Amino acid sequence: QQWFNSRFILLVGWVLSIIFVWLERLLLRQIKIILAHYFNIGKRKIIVVGTQTSNQKFISELTKQSRLKTFSVKVMLLNFNLLSNLAEKKKIDDLILTDPNIDRVDFLNLVHFCEDQKINFKFIPNLFQTLTSNAGFYFLGPFPLVELKQTALDGWGKIIKRSVDVGGSFLGLIILSPFFLFIGSLIKFDSPGSILVKLKRVSNEKSFFIYKFRSMIENADQYKKYLIPFNERKGTPFFKMKNDPRVTRLGKILRKTRFDELPQLINVLKGEMSLVGPRPHQLDEINQYQRRHRKVLAIKPGMTGLAQISGSSNLSFEEEIKLDTYYLENWSLWLDVKILIKTFLIIFRDKSAC
Repeated sequence: QQWFNSRFILLVGWVLSIIFVWLERLLLRQIKIILAHYFNIGKRKIIVVGTQTSNQKFISELTKQSRLKTFSVKVMLLNFNLLSNLAEKKKIDDLILTDPNIDRVDFLNLVHFCEDQKINFKFIPNLFQTLTSNAGFYFLGPFPLVELKQTALDGWGKIIKRSVDVGGSFLGLIILSPFFLFIGSLIKFDSPGSILVKLKRVSNEKSFFIYKFRSMIENADQYKKYLIPFNERKGTPFFKMKNDPRVTRLGKILRKTRFDELPQLINVLKGEMSLVGPRPHQLDEINQYQRRHRKVLAIKPGMTGLAQISGSSNLSFEEEIKLDTYYLENWSLWLDVKILIKTFLIIFRDKSAC
């Protein structure tokens, strides 16, 4: 009788309802995939329009998605006559524009075409559209006001994100503490020097020190000036060298698995960083940023982020900034969850993508 009181029944009912809703959505999704893939029922017809280069990059990413089974794709250059013929034959459900630099007139014509044909229109934004994508629209009496927000992370969102950061970092430090001792002993055995290093970083005009397991020789920064000619990201604020001679034997493993960044859980607990966010920025990098690049400094840096799970080592500086900008303009708790899940999958399944 003590176990089956009203509160206990309510709690069990709440937990079971969440589980059943999740199972229902999973089942419906699988049914949808089966019907679309094997019987062409509900299979959406997608037209991808853009340049050869932009289309190729987009399709390459699209093919990685498991939901590819639920739609068919046709790729083409911009041709309004061909689009009209396809629309008349009901062969377009969605039109995706992959060229962010399309002529303004052609862009508006595409928008109007999709509106007339009742076609869902999606597009990859250019820089201006990215800057204005997080806009709020209000009326002050008869006057329309547009508010350009730097980030969607505001109000209760900040409170929720900080709560997740505190809980996640605290739990992570407790669970991983034996692992920290193990890595520390390996570092001491591998090369002389300290176990942890403190590196100065900047966020929102404030400087702080991040903690990392040492993956380079002691006093590695003193040798950086001699390696500048070998920088693979010349012309950008970032320094990147594939076979950096300063990295130790163990350091190569720590960097590949990203275990060297685990001590940053301390920074997260202290409130200097977040579990998810843009990469931490160095002061000498920021001094080279243009105004549009500085937008990524509006929120706390993260241990992982959208750029990191997208293969940051292979991204250009501009591509990395665009991904970080997209994150801060479109933040949601669910986006953070997806990034964290993808991070774990990359670490344990596809270490080459780190």
